[in-house]
Amino acid sequence: MYFGDAVAGASDINGDTMPDVIVGADGYNSLTGRSYVYLGGAAMNNVADLVMTGEAVNNHFGLSVSSAGDINSDGYSDMIVGAYGYSSTHREELMFITAAQY
Repeated sequence: MYFGDAVAGASDINGDTMPDVIVGADGYNSLTGRSYVYLGGAAMNNVADLVMTGEAVNNHFGLSVSSAGDINSDGYSDMIVGAYGYSSTHREELMFITAAQY
């Protein structure tokens, strides 16, 4: 499953002033890939608060993960999730995940 190949602080994606964490698992389910978001704070545990899955086999969604700051100016931090196999060119595609999507 390759859980944890990519890990990043996700700043504060839900606006509670606590830093959050995003973890990539690009080997999940025939390399479809997955990423997991853990919201920070006193209640933080080992159960993901948000799970995102790639769209197709060999997407490698979650190969890289990063905080993106507030790229859409909505007041919440955004995330970037890489998917190496998303296109036929096998260049890494970056998916911008915004708080509005969460």
